Amino acid sequence: MTKIRTKSVKGFKPISPYVYAGIRPNDLPGNIRIRLNYLKRTYSLDLISDAVCKVTKIQPEQLGQKHRHRNISEARKMYCYFAKQKMSLSLTEIGDSIGGRDHTTVIHNIEKFKDLYDVEPEFKRKADRVAEIIEETSIDE
Repeated sequence: MTKIRTKSVKGFKPISPYVYAGIRPNDLPGNIRIRLNYLKRTYSLDLISDAVCKVTKIQPEQLGQKHRHRNISEARKMYCYFAKQKMSLSLTEIGDSIGGRDHTTVIHNIEKFKDLYDVEPEFKRKADRVAEIIEETSIDE
């Protein structure tokens, strides 16, 4: 038996490994056809905020405050990154959700997130945990 390694598709979760094996429903015998569709995942800014705050141990209102403490700024970086990755919001909308920040600040936070993720093991561990919580608590449509 061949093992099939499935990979996630942004915002979607496969129901069947047949998708990655290249098998189309019409290739299967008539009564064994499998519905190969994707379940759309639903995310919200509250869900992302709650996950980030749970892992970084800060209060949700601190994300929007103008503090420069390291733990709060790292939480903002995670929030901006996951909000952009999981939702189809503009940079301005993300900035508005964290205290009216400018879109360039959101871009900066996303770039710094990527830098920290590659360099700092503790930040990477926290970001991975946030991603797990977001996926566990998101809603399938």
